[in-house]
Amino acid sequence: MRRNHAFTLVELLVVIGIIALLIGILLPALSKAQRHARQVACMSNERQLIQAVIMYAGDNKGVFPGGPGFRIIPPGPGGVNTYEPRLASWDTEAQNPYSCNSDPQWGPTFLAKYVGNSKQIGGCPGEPKINDTGSNNLANRTSYWYPMSLVYKPEEVMFAGNISSTPPATPQTPQKLTRVRHPSNKVIIIERKSYHERTVTDADRGPFSNFAMGFVDAHVVYLNSKVMFDRDINWTGRGTEQAGVLGRDVP
Repeated sequence: MRRNHAFTLVELLVVIGIIALLIGILLPALSKAQRHARQVACMSNERQLIQAVIMYAGDNKGVFPGGPGFRIIPPGPGGVNTYEPRLASWDTEAQNPYSCNSDPQWGPTFLAKYVGNSKQIGGCPGEPKINDTGSNNLANRTSYWYPMSLVYKPEEVMFAGNISSTPPATPQTPQKLTRVRHPSNKVIIIERKSYHERTVTDADRGPFSNFAMGFVDAHVVYLNSKVMFDRDINWTGRGTEQAGVLGRDVP
């Protein structure tokens, strides 16, 4: 009579050990592939947002999003349309053009129509889901940094003391796209954090890391922040005569 052969305990342990070894080999590769896929999607978002800024400029006398104007204050239902000297913001709030905010009750609607009112394009795939409501920076409306060096005069960007955020705040003066002196070296968008790296750090402080960043000429690259002249792109070229749109953020 034919007898069924059962695995011995030793054989089972060997099989389990081999499976565990394979998992240990494959998981890091899989994790790296997932991070790379998110990085590619993030860079695609940045390209689309740059194109949206360029289209906005084409419809608005050639200038970048920003400037003085009117918005709902306080934001949300019940607010009043009020004059605001600084419509654009760099932070994660709805006033950041890259939030692509489409609801005037939360802030300006700079780029919404140029991205088909997309509610997610302003978020990096490597970050937890962004929100499409809310106004302040705690609302987490975007993952990307919009540089204030695009909406103030070069002579104002040259020294931080030239720009006041307290009343009466210095009004924004959105610069013309054509005034950018080095379009392939001037950052127009960058991830706020190194979302695609094992250790997540801020773009403007802390250890150097790799970030997806896009430029005025619409090219997007994945670069280490150590190549940047000034990691705070709100103050491109500060302390020099090549400040703001006249300056460069990378060599």
